[in-house]
Amino acid sequence: MERVLDSDLAAVCVDKLDTYAGEIENLHKADLTLFETGTTVASGANGRWPTLASKLHASADMAPLVAGIFVAESLVDAMAMRAELAPHESVVTRTGAWVGRNWIAVTDRESERAGVLGREREIEHLTRDVAELDGQLRTAQTQFSENQQQISALENERDERRRVLNELNRERAAFSCSPRTRRGAPRPATGASRPD
Repeated sequence: MERVLDSDLAAVCVDKLDTYAGEIENLHKADLTLFETGTTVASGANGRWPTLASKLHASADMAPLVAGIFVAESLVDAMAMRAELAPHESVVTRTGAWVGRNWIAVTDRESERAGVLGREREIEHLTRDVAELDGQLRTAQTQFSENQQQISALENERDERRRVLNELNRERAAFSCSPRTRRGAPRPATGASRPD
């Protein structure tokens, strides 16, 4: 489908094409496709093979863009259908090979121009990755904040214990320097009489 519709997949759907006719004439250097919604969607079945139109699900009638294009599961199947194709008919495969009566077109699926649908899938994948990483970041930020609070509480506890230890050390130093705690008996006061 992408192989056939290419840039038409990025088309803008509008209610009435006539409304935009004047503006479109004045566009320069534009790459724009408009589709009118609400038009009758043509039946995609012709009885011979499945058509690309039967695979499309859109609010606009895409049948005029894909008329005469059939679908095949593989290139082998498409090549087998080739002999029965009218000059205006072609077959497109699931992998993107496009086969006509006397021509075949393939695109490197890994090329830079992987296509609108491939880019859309990649964007969806990246959006999920970003959401997951965003959740991991919020969790890490919450954990970081909790760790910072715990560190702050532990630092406060450490500072309080240091204060208490310093106070106890001052009291011990003051106690060890007092006269009552020195070894030996207390000295007599000066001027006191001695026993004979």
